Amino acid sequence: MGIMFALIALGCWGVGDFLIQRSTRAFGDWTALFFICAVGTILLAPFSVYEIFTSPLSEIGLALLFGSAVFMLLASLFQLEALKRGKISIIEPILTLEILSAVLAGSMFLNEHLTRNQLIFIALIIVGIFLASVRSFSHFKSAHLEKGIWFALLGGLIMGGTDTLFGAGAREVSPFLVAWFTTTFMAIITFLYLWHKKRLGEIVQGWKTHKKLICLVGFFDNTAWVAYPASMLFIPVGIATSISESYIVINIILGLKLNKERVSPHQYPGLALTVVGVILLSLTL
Repeated sequence: MGIMFALIALGCWGVGDFLIQRSTRAFGDWTALFFICAVGTILLAPFSVYEIFTSPLSEIGLALLFGSAVFMLLASLFQLEALKRGKISIIEPILTLEILSAVLAGSMFLNEHLTRNQLIFIALIIVGIFLASVRSFSHFKSAHLEKGIWFALLGGLIMGGTDTLFGAGAREVSPFLVAWFTTTFMAIITFLYLWHKKRLGEIVQGWKTHKKLICLVGFFDNTAWVAYPASMLFIPVGIATSISESYIVINIILGLKLNKERVSPHQYPGLALTVVGVILLSLTL
């Protein structure tokens, strides 16, 4: 079951991330993030409200919900700032640090111990994702001078902590509730930001012109955010994160097929390593 949910998250994030690229071009990062979170708030509300009324939350459960939401906000802010300041060709590969961070955090705080083979296959996935996400190695000659690199490093580390909190929250409360609480928190924060920047008109205009895109992005992304913590009810955080974060494979395939994007020669081995790593890691359970 855990592998199945992780693969659902992989598929939905692959499609969702591809669509998010279109939505950010249409109305910007913050407005796109608001739409995704607003759709999630509405879609997940019936399941989550029912759980709140039928199963009162413990203090630990509340702490995990707030922790997940705050960590998600911090990770998102650092990653957005990194992408704004630096070259995407350098920043995106660095964000794979999230997987390593999730493995370490799961081991330290949730007492999850992986086998040697599992760690080897996770390393294979990390290398594969890194190669697949690097468009050109020429930019890395000046990577230490890249303005957004420290934001990317912090964003990756914090997102790994977010993954661990999501896993703990799913086990203590439920996957639906941890996803709904976080997406509602993010919807409120992004709405307040757009209001502060006097950009609320973008919400109205964006909905008028891109209803279908908004609904599709919201559906796929939020389905992934429910399936991902659901997978951690059955498998360790590090394994769930390694599998689901391999969605870049689907992202690149969609880019090739639909956008006729070019892929560098080294990206093909990266895709192959990622797929092989996911298959081998799945077989260890």
